[in-house]
Amino acid sequence: MTNNIKAFTMPKWGIEMEEGVIREWHANVGDKVNEGDVFVVIETDKIANDVELEFSSTLRWRVDGEGEAYPVGALISIFAEKSVTDDEVKAFRNSFVAIDASFANSKEDVAPINAPTNNATIPANLSISPMAKDLAESLGVDLTSVDGSGRRGRVSLQDVEQAAKAQGLYLDNSDDKNNPHEIIRLTSMRKTIAKRLTEANRDIPHFYLRCKINMDNLIKSRRANKQGSINDYILKACAVALRAEPDVNVNFMGESIHRFKHADISVAVATDRGLITPIIRSADDKTISEISNEMKELAQKAKNESLQPSDYQGGTFSLSNLGMMGISSFDAVVNPPMAAILAVGSLEESLLPHGESAHIMNVTLSCDHRAIDGVLGAKWLKSFREALESPESL
Repeated sequence: MTNNIKAFTMPKWGIEMEEGVIREWHANVGDKVNEGDVFVVIETDKIANDVELEFSSTLRWRVDGEGEAYPVGALISIFAEKSVTDDEVKAFRNSFVAIDASFANSKEDVAPINAPTNNATIPANLSISPMAKDLAESLGVDLTSVDGSGRRGRVSLQDVEQAAKAQGLYLDNSDDKNNPHEIIRLTSMRKTIAKRLTEANRDIPHFYLRCKINMDNLIKSRRANKQGSINDYILKACAVALRAEPDVNVNFMGESIHRFKHADISVAVATDRGLITPIIRSADDKTISEISNEMKELAQKAKNESLQPSDYQGGTFSLSNLGMMGISSFDAVVNPPMAAILAVGSLEESLLPHGESAHIMNVTLSCDHRAIDGVLGAKWLKSFREALESPESL
């Protein structure tokens, strides 16, 4: 009879996807669902997808609720015709084993990712107090990179509490009636952002190079050509500089460096769910007008949560522009495996040494020192500045 029962598991879109969040069910238990019908909306750390059923059947069981995350491969619903008994459906659910053993098996109940789990990482030779160990195990704290503050490096209860807070695991049981607060659960995207940036800031030896760029010529050129935004010109200048200094157009892969022929530039775009970085592919071969049109399309898709993995996976260099929000300058965190990211500040009218004024833009190049040294980064910034100050080259 199991041949008449169909399992529906958390799908996997892209090699980096580890979990998905059930945003909205479009069918309830007992409903007949036809091939091509939207059955569920699943959110990943990047996108939200309407999932269409590839067969027609009756929904006999599904996990409850919405907003919970489940690992890729986890059983989240079962389909079977009415001739199949409830006991048979239950037996199928209890005996279900995911195809890949690294994925979650679904037994009597499927545990969402957000449920508390005892997944603490405590090195075997770590010196730690019993109370600190109990707390670490109860919260699931990773202690592999925690330096103990106690005698001879012993990890104390306070060390675990600080590590838990830094990892977003600390359970705040305070009940301050004078300052009510709401608990905002992290979206799948925000959890991924937090994880990746924590790892990047911890593991990548950053260094920063800063320069000021006179944007007057570019402003005049843009007004005359009436094409693209300032950011489109900046993106094109990044591509020109990457072609001039190809050793910056790289991914650091641990034991090797991958140097790319074309400049695939990841551009930070803010959405209601968090930051996402769609990619302008081969920006070095595109005109300002082409970059502008493509950037508008990608930004709209990002806001509509309709980006596909091919729109944001990969990338050889990153660009983050907060200038339009009035930020003078800032330092960005390198997004691995890329080895550099440019942080762009606002245009500000400044006095030049001879008493004239000009629109000056502050930029900061963050580099992964494992792949890029200071001289190389400086050469890249020089090429970038020259491209913007001589916009006819763009």
